[in-house]
Amino acid sequence: MRLTINIPDDIHRSLKIKAAKEGTTMHALLLQGIDDHLKSKIITVPTAIICRTILSRRSSVPCQDPGKRSA
Repeated sequence: MRLTINIPDDIHRSLKIKAAKEGTTMHALLLQGIDDHLKSKIITVPTAIICRTILSRRSSVPCQDPGKRSA
């Protein structure tokens, strides 16, 4: 797929220098950056959905917020 974006001159210059130093292309650096960014995003599921799923499968399992610690 082809995509056209506008990159500010200073960022373009930095990208071009980094690509040259690493012996790669600007295209490859951009794709790697996008891929890294997407992989770093953690998909969270709201606690209510987790609890509802657990309770619907095993009614004896208590539902707790995974972010809260019990004393």
